[in-house]
Formats: sequence, structure tokens, C-alpha cells
Amino acid sequence: MAKRPLPTPEQLRQVLRCDPETGKLYWRVRKPELCFHPGRSREKEAARWNRQFAGTEAGTLHTRGYISVNVLGVRTFAHRVVRAMFDDEWPVEVDHLNGIKDDNRPCNLRAVTHAENMRNVGRPRNNTSGRTGVTWSKARQKWVAQIKVGGRTRYLGIRRDFANAVALREAAEVQYGFTDRHGR
Repeated sequence: MAKRPLPTPEQLRQVLRCDPETGKLYWRVRKPELCFHPGRSREKEAARWNRQFAGTEAGTLHTRGYISVNVLGVRTFAHRVVRAMFDDEWPVEVDHLNGIKDDNRPCNLRAVTHAENMRNVGRPRNNTSGRTGVTWSKARQKWVAQIKVGGRTRYLGIRRDFANAVALREAAEVQYGFTDRHGR
């Protein structure tokens, strides 16, 4: 089955309203031409849909902590919808500036590339050192510092002292433009 195309930003604005103070999305009154249900006329489906949903908050909390919304048959994240509505084009990816996944205020969202977004991901769950990019080498009995940039892992050095290995990693984060939220 073919995947449905994303709604245009204009279509998003026809069916949703965004409160810029809260970042919450609300369903607008829907016109019959935007409604379809097998076995019902478009007018009856629009009347039913508007009674049930018009004016209510759109979206549900996704298991990953983001707000998810189904717009015209396409499920996507609300932060992408908000950016598309305000930028008039769909973003490649979206970064929450404050790191709060369900804070979709337009002033908290910025369109980014995948590489830019990877520069501020949180610490991996399997991290045991407490610091992203610093691992203990059992064979050498020392701390190894490394960083991943442009899909390639770059070796930064090996240190006896944990604090020195962390300093190597932090210097590399500054050099490669990582945000202060990365790995926290």
C-alpha cells in the first residue's frame, strides 16, 4: 500500500490552529471537502466530525515523550506540524531548544538537519561512565575519549584520569559545534 503524502502547510492551517503561547494544537471546524467516510455523505461526516472534535486539543502523548497527531490520515509528531505551519514547509528534523519533548511552542522549535540534531541528543541509556563519549578500556586500564561527527567516530585520546578524558571530549564538542545539552 502506498504511503499517504504529508499534508501541505496550507492544509495543516485549514484543519489545525496552534496556540503560540502553549504550542498546543486545536482542531478547527472542518469543511465537507476535507471529510471522507465510506457510507456517509461528506456533509454528514463533516457535521459528525465537527460535533466531536472541533475546538478540542489535537494529539496524544507518544511513548517516546513527544505529542503525536493524525492529520488527514497521516500520523506525525506535533513539533513537525507546528514548524511546517509557521515555516510554510516541512522541516527535515526539529530540535526542541529547551530539550522538553512536549513543549511545542514555535519559539522553542527550530528546523535542523539530522547532523545538527545529533549534536544535542541525550546520554545513551547504556552509558556506564556518566559522560557521553568517555569509556573505560578494561584492557588498557584507562579512559578513552571519542566523538562521532559526520557519521564517523573520531578518537580523541586515552587518559589515566577520568576528568582529563572528559576535558578532551568537552573540547571536541566545542570544536564541532555540539550544544551544551548534548549527552546530558
